[in-house]
Amino acid sequence: MALKVTVTWTAVTTYEDGEPLEEGTVVKYSVFRGMKPDLSDGAQLADVAETTYIDSDVTPNKTYYYGVQAYIVESLPSTMSDIDSVRTFPPGKPQSVEGVVSKEQR
Repeated sequence: MALKVTVTWTAVTTYEDGEPLEEGTVVKYSVFRGMKPDLSDGAQLADVAETTYIDSDVTPNKTYYYGVQAYIVESLPSTMSDIDSVRTFPPGKPQSVEGVVSKEQR
């Protein structure tokens, strides 16, 4: 089973000044991922219309940082969301390891 990280956020319903947005005003959300807490090494993963993104390009035993921007028109992004971190884990340790002694016949 491959690892994946599901990133979710709340839909934007107001402008940054608090004025309400009309429903359907947000045209897309851009999802970013990096390995540093400030996303200084971040790269855009996708543009989505929903408030969920599934990142299936992750590896075990790493910390990833995610941020999201909303767009009300193609060229006008919001401020970056708060950045969230996710730690992927290595596989569990093997269980019930047992050695058996046997004699080899010649």
